[in-house]
Amino acid sequence: MSDELLYVTKAAKTMKSCGGTPKERLIKAAAEFALATKRPGDWPPELLAKAKKVCALLFIDGSFRGKITSMDSKTVTEHLAVLAKGAEDLSVDIEAARNQGRIPVS
Repeated sequence: MSDELLYVTKAAKTMKSCGGTPKERLIKAAAEFALATKRPGDWPPELLAKAKKVCALLFIDGSFRGKITSMDSKTVTEHLAVLAKGAEDLSVDIEAARNQGRIPVS
């Protein structure tokens, strides 16, 4: 799960960065999160459930770009804050699962 953790962590950092507009950051973070969840079979079930909660905010019918580009600035900013927290929490949970031996360290 090293790639998954990397992309979840990158998504969280992208959302909190100052580079780009909020919409650009959210689109980039969503793409990174999509890479993190590309192989759901690699995820322990409880972590996959948490990842799916974040995905539910990002993706509708497998598409995120259209959803994000149609959002107003206030909504994008609110989503950035919620999703960044969700991605950060998920990163911590992945690390904890590794430390407990529930996921292999690669």
